[in-house]
Amino acid sequence: MGTGFLININLALHLTGLSIVIGVALTKYLSFNKTFSENDIKHQKMVFTLGATRRLNIYLGIGMGVAILSGAFMMHLAYAAFMNQLWFQVKIGVLLIIIAAGIVTTRNESKLRKSLGAEEILHKNIDTRLIRVIKFSAGLQFVLFIVVIILATFRFT
Repeated sequence: MGTGFLININLALHLTGLSIVIGVALTKYLSFNKTFSENDIKHQKMVFTLGATRRLNIYLGIGMGVAILSGAFMMHLAYAAFMNQLWFQVKIGVLLIIIAAGIVTTRNESKLRKSLGAEEILHKNIDTRLIRVIKFSAGLQFVLFIVVIILATFRFT
């Protein structure tokens, strides 16, 4: 197998991983936005959505793992040719922000899940700060993934 073939296989895996992650990020954002809208808060819908997004986090992790491992292998095969380019350095910085936003979202989902599981909470007692942070972090992740795609496509110098 030639280096070009291996790079193309890893590029396909990298794009597959990114596609999974972007799809999950969009799904989570739309789910949170719909379920946690200010005018329609239902306890059962919140519990169901938080349970579903908990399972989605598994696919998010798998997609990120595939994307990162295949990206690292491509860098190894290409002798780190992109490492010194500005667009790639910005891309890595954006990916670190995405990972941080994912950690924030997951922790806040966990806190909200615990508070919803503790007792039947009325609308006025729901921690709206947690909901705002979850919605913002999920939306931020999706937008930043679009930024990553733009950086990789245009390769600004």
